[in-house]
Amino acid sequence: MRKFLAFPGLKKNRVVVFSAIFSLLFVATGGFDFGLTALGSGQSPVEGGKGSASNTALAAGGITIPSVLTQHNDTNRTGANLQETILNVSNVNSNSFGKLFTRTVDGGIYTQPLYVPYLTIGGRTRNVVYVATQNNSVYAFDADDPAASSPLWKVNLGTPPPKDDFGQNCGTYNDFAGNIGVISTPVIDPTSNTMYLVNMIKVNGVYSHQIHKLDILTGQEKSGSPVTISATVPGGGGTLTFNSAKQVQRNGLLLANGKLYFGFAGYCDTGPYHGWIFAYNASNLNQSAVFNTTPDGGAGGIWQAGGGMNADSNGNIYLMTGNGDFNANNGGPNYGSSFIKFDQNLTVLDYFTPYNVSSLNDQDLDLGSSGITMIPGTTLMVGGGKEGKLFLVDSTNLGGFTPNGPDQVKQSFQIVGSVTHNNLHGTPVYWNSSAGQRIYLWTESDRFKAFSFNAQANPPINTSPVMTGSTALPSGYMPGGMLSLSANGNDTSTGIIWASTPTSQNANNAVVAGTLRAYNASSSGSNITELWSSDTNSARDAVGYFGKFSSPTIVNGKVYLATLVPNSGTTGILDVYGLLPQTVTNSSDSGSTGSGNTSGTLSYALKNAPPFGQIKFQGVTNNTITVTGALPALKQGVIMDGGNCTSGPSLTINGSGVNANGLVLGGQNIFRNLKIVGFIGRQIYAPSTATGNVLGPCVSAKRNP
Repeated sequence: MRKFLAFPGLKKNRVVVFSAIFSLLFVATGGFDFGLTALGSGQSPVEGGKGSASNTALAAGGITIPSVLTQHNDTNRTGANLQETILNVSNVNSNSFGKLFTRTVDGGIYTQPLYVPYLTIGGRTRNVVYVATQNNSVYAFDADDPAASSPLWKVNLGTPPPKDDFGQNCGTYNDFAGNIGVISTPVIDPTSNTMYLVNMIKVNGVYSHQIHKLDILTGQEKSGSPVTISATVPGGGGTLTFNSAKQVQRNGLLLANGKLYFGFAGYCDTGPYHGWIFAYNASNLNQSAVFNTTPDGGAGGIWQAGGGMNADSNGNIYLMTGNGDFNANNGGPNYGSSFIKFDQNLTVLDYFTPYNVSSLNDQDLDLGSSGITMIPGTTLMVGGGKEGKLFLVDSTNLGGFTPNGPDQVKQSFQIVGSVTHNNLHGTPVYWNSSAGQRIYLWTESDRFKAFSFNAQANPPINTSPVMTGSTALPSGYMPGGMLSLSANGNDTSTGIIWASTPTSQNANNAVVAGTLRAYNASSSGSNITELWSSDTNSARDAVGYFGKFSSPTIVNGKVYLATLVPNSGTTGILDVYGLLPQTVTNSSDSGSTGSGNTSGTLSYALKNAPPFGQIKFQGVTNNTITVTGALPALKQGVIMDGGNCTSGPSLTINGSGVNANGLVLGGQNIFRNLKIVGFIGRQIYAPSTATGNVLGPCVSAKRNP
């Protein structure tokens, strides 16, 4: 093993590495953190490692990389990543943005991908994306490197039951395709490197749900895990016992107050089932509280189209229930089709139930068919259901129940004018941009819409959309759009709404083709066209099968999208989109001085490469690519691919201009089959914060004499 070599006089956090006549494979030692490691040919980075997660990680140059640890990004469920410094309305288009790579898993992904940056796994610091499948498998993948197709780790949590065991009310049950294993989005605790999830298993004909605590670095079960979920509560007929065979755990998990919260609903309203809510101590998985939403009746499930419960700054918990019995207005214990506010121990503090709850129940128009979005900086929250009505509710006074109406809420209105029954499934997205506050949503059989919001206005939501998309989903085609937003703070030039929708079919009871779309989140007007769509260049960017109720995860310049598989399928796909690689060829790199020659300047390509992205050298054999002038720093996540080990190009850097340090690295840059020669002065400079850089097989580096 060769250690790093530093020239005298250099600061401690600067390193110069060189080899005069042969390739060096650099391996970071335990005593030094220069941010450079080596990955030898044939080495498979799939073993576990050590590391630590945080809500955000600081890369070189002060770039903050956020985590996505829970469904819809945060416990407000805003669906917004406001630390996206790479993607913007200028570079997300069909010329520069598209599918980068895919990851193969063992089944459909009904969960939202989660993301943690700067974890050390397999001897390398890297960003990691996590997915869980309907076949009870959990995967950890390198989030950036297209060549790292093998999982960093994979674990299977038992045999899942087939969907045909359930939902007899629907005849052939098709709310899910295939097995029912992990179908709710897990949650990650970054302070302990722990993933919490709920799965379902069938052993010797017996169904059960389990809670798992997994180490996100290795996939191994943590102490006290798994725990089988069980409960009894007093009911109208005596004692009600939780029955896994009748309950589905669909809504995303919530971690708050040191506790894990999640709920259950039923399969296609096949009774007897109830809405069950559980709270478990996160440290030891001891059950701390249980609540049943309809102990004297039935139904009232918590599913929210996969949306997670909410938590406010006081530790109170919020959720919506689906169609079910209701008598809370008379002092009863049933809360079907209601907003409910709990304290952290699941004691009911307040509720709101629409005045027409009986009609909603009779027509299967669940209130709780979407999740709740809490508006940051206010006490207000929005949510809706199959009636197609959006409710703005004040958490300090939800509104109770008013027979015959009107509902005592802050505001309510039909999302599609006077039209009812345009089901709302996707949890709304909220963004406070420099141009004003907006709420974004997409109901079934409708267009994408944005509504202006001002908490001090009366009413707070302008019911005339400030923005309407040009694409209309056909009538009767569920479930509308699953939305997320990326932006750099409140900068309107960076705000993008990402929408995952069925392409042209009804996804309610079938696995259908899907489309990913991007909109300028600050546009105004009607018939706003997409910035980008996966259908424009479908040969390159096609989604595959729509991931039902799964919102896109956008972080660090990439979009991670879950997809499903038909009943007969056994292979699922995680799609990864981002800025397309920039390519340098024999002839020219967009007007360089070496036009028409086999060598030329790379300065244009480097200066215009994204801070995070790929630069590919193609068709350059036994020649030199010369970088002249000011050399910009390669920030975090740039991948540079050469040819093969014997004929790959070399990169000559003269270090002139404002940057005379040679090649300045951020974290997690990857160099493959690429000779790096001709440095003047310091060759490779990696700040102490720039961890995880990799010089791959056949990479050589040397300094000028």
